[in-house]
Amino acid sequence: MSWSIRPPSLSSLNRDVTIRSHGHLIILREDAYIMADVQCVTCGQAGETITDPLFMGKLESEIKAKVCKPCWKKWEGMRVMVINEYQVNLGEESGRDLVKKQMKAFLKLGEQTDTGKLDQNYRPPA
Repeated sequence: MSWSIRPPSLSSLNRDVTIRSHGHLIILREDAYIMADVQCVTCGQAGETITDPLFMGKLESEIKAKVCKPCWKKWEGMRVMVINEYQVNLGEESGRDLVKKQMKAFLKLGEQTDTGKLDQNYRPPA
């Protein structure tokens, strides 16, 4: 369980409030709030919740509810490889769709796709 200092927007809160959203338990108090870890579908373990904005539109809430922060960081590195290996043009919708399909497959969000080209050319960082 991770602890954080209360956000400024909660400064007028005078009592405890419990909120359940997407499997997370959030308890808001005058002095702090508590957010439970997410059960990650990618690694299968409980991990730190993603708190940064992802700018993923409709997918953002699903990703934050199902994927831990370390697995998201791994995807951010893999995304660069996907773009380079497949020579993706992100200016075209087909390129963005390809990256989105690879992301869903990597994060195990229900999408299955061929990652053979990536697996074949993958070299771990030295």
